[in-house]
Amino acid sequence: MEYTVIGDAVNLASRLESNTKELGVDVLISEVTYELTKDIVLARPLKEITVKGRAQPVMTYQVLGIKGEASGG
Repeated sequence: MEYTVIGDAVNLASRLESNTKELGVDVLISEVTYELTKDIVLARPLKEITVKGRAQPVMTYQVLGIKGEASGG
């Protein structure tokens, strides 16, 4: 048996992941995800990127960590 995931959110996640190397970051999230998680995630805005399948550019954020977590180690 095989499972697959499809849809706009999955496509966007794939596009964001493929831009991490170009932008020199480990994890990218969209503005929508940032707005839903900003109370618990430390992130900084990076830039708007144009992604295949989207008419409008997507604002990206670099995830720096989780608020309240000790860093490094």
